[in-house]
Amino acid sequence: MNRRHDSIAIFLDNFVFNAGLYSQREPPLHEDSRRRGDLEVHLGLNRYLVDISIAHPSAPSVVQSSASAPATAFLASKRRETLKISKYDDEAKAAGFCFWPFVLDST
Repeated sequence: MNRRHDSIAIFLDNFVFNAGLYSQREPPLHEDSRRRGDLEVHLGLNRYLVDISIAHPSAPSVVQSSASAPATAFLASKRRETLKISKYDDEAKAAGFCFWPFVLDST
């Protein structure tokens, strides 16, 4: 990962802890998996798997695809969120997690 990503993960972990909730950094999806989320959060009876991502609006993949569709605010983060959900949601649910992509735009 990178320093910015890790700083956000640490911030969220501390925020959750200070709110009096349980959290764990980089939890495995299940024992046999090498895939890990960035943060596991327990809220009531629900377990959330948080995956942090930072999207840049001027990344080539966003700029190229914007040529065929109108650009909107937070287009890069919306696309990254959709990608993360399609990649991890089913596996997270199978492991008993509610999946939450935490995507930020960067400039």
